[in-house]
Amino acid sequence: MAGNFAADEQLFIATQQRSAVKIYWIPLHVGHMPELAVQATLLSGHAYAHAYQNQVAAGGGYVFYPSVVPIPVPGTWKLVARAGSNTGSLSPAVSP
Repeated sequence: MAGNFAADEQLFIATQQRSAVKIYWIPLHVGHMPELAVQATLLSGHAYAHAYQNQVAAGGGYVFYPSVVPIPVPGTWKLVARAGSNTGSLSPAVSP
């Protein structure tokens, strides 16, 4: 599970600094939480970014990775997250 995309989109639209968004990642397997690697690829172009996170947080009954993912331009981005045996992908749209 990942999020909060609604808040990220609102912040992205409202601010002039459009270089990154905060995303939390909740892994399925939490026994060992190795470094999280996130790959972001713009689906309509060639923009590409990486983010790494080795910090872990807890809240709301969940253990998660708080991250900041570079999103330099609006569009639909494919995000692929990997942390050990935890892997997932999604494609949120970020409006201008």
